[in-house]
Amino acid sequence: MGGLATYGKQQAIEGVLVNGTAYYAGFLTTLPTADDGTGLIEATGSGYARKDHSAWMNVDESPEWYRVNNGAVEFAALSADLDDCVGWGLWTAVSGGSLIAWGPLLDVGENEITITFTSGNAPRFISQELKVGID
Repeated sequence: MGGLATYGKQQAIEGVLVNGTAYYAGFLTTLPTADDGTGLIEATGSGYARKDHSAWMNVDESPEWYRVNNGAVEFAALSADLDDCVGWGLWTAVSGGSLIAWGPLLDVGENEITITFTSGNAPRFISQELKVGID
């Protein structure tokens, strides 16, 4: 089977994460076991809700090519702890919707981590932290 060239990957991902269209970021307590999202468990808690974001930019790290959030994705302050978050997801709606992309939470060394966000804090993804590509 053939594969997409870099230009083809760029065109494909730009067609999925379109600037000016709201997509909704959220936190996961269990990562999916399949690309279709099977096994995914989204975080729940008092004060937690997915956050919309609509600005994306291209990053070329040859030979890899990605689309990343352009600007921070800032959630509201939590009214209760959000325990054991291991990943992130992007959906087409603030509730329900279709899963577009997901990934593990990573530290600065690119190691997978688990985070508990405490009550009163406002979680956020810094600019270029949500990285979506095509394998």
